[in-house]
Amino acid sequence: MNLTKPLFSVINWLMMWGPVGSILGLAKSTENVTVDKEEFRIYMEMIKGSASKLLDLTEDILEREKALQRDNYFTLSEFKAHLEGLYALSAYNKEVNLQVAFNQRKDYRRFSRRKLLPIVGRNIDAKL
Repeated sequence: MNLTKPLFSVINWLMMWGPVGSILGLAKSTENVTVDKEEFRIYMEMIKGSASKLLDLTEDILEREKALQRDNYFTLSEFKAHLEGLYALSAYNKEVNLQVAFNQRKDYRRFSRRKLLPIVGRNIDAKL
């Protein structure tokens, strides 16, 4: 069971709740109260600061999510290197000539590590 994704979501939610709560709190505190221009300006600065923090947090979360996605994908050349690293010793011990080839013109394509490795790994293990 992979708990990192739900935990990541809970942590993100908790990190974002502070600025959102601040904005809501400030908005509610002024609902039925008349404030002068200076107080209003101070409230707006506080709301702007919380909104800015919220945007920063959102950008950080998106960047982390993108990094996680990049880490979970291979290009064909990365996949080739990974397979060679995983199976070279086993192939050597069994005197098998392990060769991994791919169409280099299609090296820009990215494949899910989680989906591709088990499929290819089972096929290679069956041959070795």
